[in-house]
Amino acid sequence: MNARKLLTYLLVTCAVGMWGVSFVLTKEIFSSDTNYTASIILLFRLLFSVVLFIPILFITKKARKIQKGDLKYFLALALMEPFLYFLCENTGLMYISSDIASMIVGLIPVFVPFGMLIVYKERISAMNIVGGVVSLAGIATMILGSGANLDSELKGLLLMFAAVLVTVFYSLILRKIVDKYPPVTITVYQNVIGIFYFLPLILCFNIGNLQSIHFTAEALAYMAVLGIGCSTLAYVFFYYGIRRMGASSVFVFSNATPVFTMIFACAIGQESLTILKVAGMAVALSGVTIAQLKRN
Repeated sequence: MNARKLLTYLLVTCAVGMWGVSFVLTKEIFSSDTNYTASIILLFRLLFSVVLFIPILFITKKARKIQKGDLKYFLALALMEPFLYFLCENTGLMYISSDIASMIVGLIPVFVPFGMLIVYKERISAMNIVGGVVSLAGIATMILGSGANLDSELKGLLLMFAAVLVTVFYSLILRKIVDKYPPVTITVYQNVIGIFYFLPLILCFNIGNLQSIHFTAEALAYMAVLGIGCSTLAYVFFYYGIRRMGASSVFVFSNATPVFTMIFACAIGQESLTILKVAGMAVALSGVTIAQLKRN
């Protein structure tokens, strides 16, 4: 394995790790004040992101003007993520645990390759399919080990599955621009546009919540981490991976998301660790490895 490929794997793994941790941090913010809504948390995430990274974009000379005809792709991309995806994901976290939520998100790699195949005729390798199935088995094992009452959490589950579907459309749109712009440019543009999607929602429905929130240093720190790490650096790393390896192969890494969520949630006492959960983690990570064997 050459140095560039190793770097790609490390960056994508870091991205998935940050997204795994994001479920736990979001759950902590919700528990700190009942006035927090998904829209408010997401707005602050995006604000932390753009305030820091717009200057970096110009200092590093990575800023690129959107080419004629591409604006519609950026508008659609931001509509899918961060707007619809995180709205579904964060609202779903109000009803289900962080580990269950991340496990459902772990299903994304099962669906994305088929979207790529149907729309772009992007070939799916046998290893991708086998790795996806193995990882899916691992996720199912982790769900069994969580002891969740799925019947009582139907609303949250449906929202998380909606987030998975949104990601499929997101990946199809991303394919149009990912090779034309630097990863940091795409990320900053989608976050800036995302702010304008969330503002009307908050002004119309959550302004009272926003005025009533007691902002703590801890909650603000969590949102800063979510904005800078999970909403920016993670996407930059992920886009870099897609440019190097292709969407189908990179999205398979998302199967490891619940593993990072479980480890972090257990570390801070939000969830408990069981034998089934550990076994599921091992199987899910094995699936990610299998999916990449053909590329080594």
